[in-house]
Amino acid sequence: MESNNKKIMIAAASGLAIGALAGVLFAPASGKETRSRIKKTGSQLTDNVNETIEKGKRRLANIKEEIRERLESITDGSEDYL
Repeated sequence: MESNNKKIMIAAASGLAIGALAGVLFAPASGKETRSRIKKTGSQLTDNVNETIEKGKRRLANIKEEIRERLESITDGSEDYL
């Protein structure tokens, strides 16, 4: 499941990057404006990717904690049978 989430995040980030770059490159503007837009778009994209990565890390940490708690509850109940 972790692998699928990672693939989805990579695909979403890639799609966003390609769409943003295509929008900047096909918009009519001077070279200086286009370079400025590319720089700004790249910066925004970096921020978005970093935010997505951080959200993914927090989500995985929450899942890890939930699994740990469930395992503890299972092992706590199994001691009665030993």
